[in-house]
Amino acid sequence: MTPKYFLAALFLFTFFVDYAQSEKDTGDIIYEPIPKDYLKEYKKASFIADYYFTDGWSRSDRYSYEIVITDSLLTLNFNSPKSDSYKHIVLNKKRILTKNELNNLKQTIKTAQLEQSKKVIPVAKFSAYTNEVLIVQYNDISIAGGLTYGNIASYPDSESETQVTAEIADDRKQSSSISGNYDLVISVLKTYFVDLDKLKKQSIEE
Repeated sequence: MTPKYFLAALFLFTFFVDYAQSEKDTGDIIYEPIPKDYLKEYKKASFIADYYFTDGWSRSDRYSYEIVITDSLLTLNFNSPKSDSYKHIVLNKKRILTKNELNNLKQTIKTAQLEQSKKVIPVAKFSAYTNEVLIVQYNDISIAGGLTYGNIASYPDSESETQVTAEIADDRKQSSSISGNYDLVISVLKTYFVDLDKLKKQSIEE
């Protein structure tokens, strides 16, 4: 089971509960235990970094992407369904990272001082949510955790954009099952997905 399917399985086991999007419900999060063999397909890899992101308005009306590195192999995945909000787009790309790219990522991971604060992955039970998962296996660093929080549709219209942005940032931090500067690692991983912003724009149904 690769990290991609491991993450997808977590979503299948969540409770499919739809809440009114006019009320903030970001406290309704469950924590799924991490399967012991979730990296068995990559047992020969000495370096693994996997970042998964999904966002949308319901369980089926959402897009996702994943950035996976095993040793020096970079795999990029993007998927959006044919739905009310999105066009159907699927992308899968692979390439080998340069030595400088790989060294930079490894140094970033060391600098970030990542730790597993809870041996679980948070999963939202409500509909309009964002979910991020970060998996890193490198030397003595071993983490598999994430963040789950309501997106803008989870908040009432009466709240200002500034208020919502601040609350989302706080919910994101509070839900995390990993510590350290994980955003630094995520930012470097996202630089390898050069078409990401273009794909997100193309996926939006006008």
